[in-house]
Amino acid sequence: MHLEKIAVEGGNQRSWWGLWLGFFISLVVLGLSAGAIYTGHAWEGATGMSVDVVALAAVFVYGRADQRKERVAKDAQTQLSRARPSRQEADSSV
Repeated sequence: MHLEKIAVEGGNQRSWWGLWLGFFISLVVLGLSAGAIYTGHAWEGATGMSVDVVALAAVFVYGRADQRKERVAKDAQTQLSRARPSRQEADSSV
């Protein structure tokens, strides 16, 4: 039980670090792109901003699809365990 708690908390902490680092990197790219536009490099700046926005959208879409797959797999596993009696239930009914 303690090991599970550590694993879940570690995953949670990595998730938050990933969110904050992704936010920071996105702001840096947007800032550099805005700087490029300001200094007269419109195409380069616009390309940088576009890539940043598309990458953020792709990460969220991929994350949602991955969460959906995980939920479906867990639901199937839960239904399978409900349909099959546990070993203790089978032993006690005899």
